[in-house]
Amino acid sequence: MEYIKKVGVSGFIYLGTLILAIVGFAIYMATTGTPYFVSYGVDPLVVTMAILTIIVCLAEIALPVFLPKLDYVALVLKVAICVFLMIGLCEVLLVRLYNIPTLLTFENNPANNALAIQCIVGIVFYLLAIVAAVAGAFFKTTAEEPVAAK
Repeated sequence: MEYIKKVGVSGFIYLGTLILAIVGFAIYMATTGTPYFVSYGVDPLVVTMAILTIIVCLAEIALPVFLPKLDYVALVLKVAICVFLMIGLCEVLLVRLYNIPTLLTFENNPANNALAIQCIVGIVFYLLAIVAAVAGAFFKTTAEEPVAAK
């Protein structure tokens, strides 16, 4: 309970960022196994960026509470989260964006339409994670100690 009292607004925003990024990555992995995308395989850069995002988000949530003197490390972690998410999103867009219109137009059947919608939803989750990461950078990582009354 004491730990939760020390976490600032930024920590909770980065927890949301972590959840959004994991959901976006899970949707990417789920669509990768479908017959339409199986020939493309799993992009190792997307996996690497997702793993780095998870590690750095957890570090951003935990490190400032346990080591509050390292303010500059917290700032670097905030930037790193945004960079990793953006690289991951760009790579997902490179892999998926070309195929979404094809799925929706030329091969018009319910399975392909559902697959295209899943790809779009995964991209939206990545975008929401980036927005949350940028928003979290504007808040304090640790909660301020209440000032004792004299």
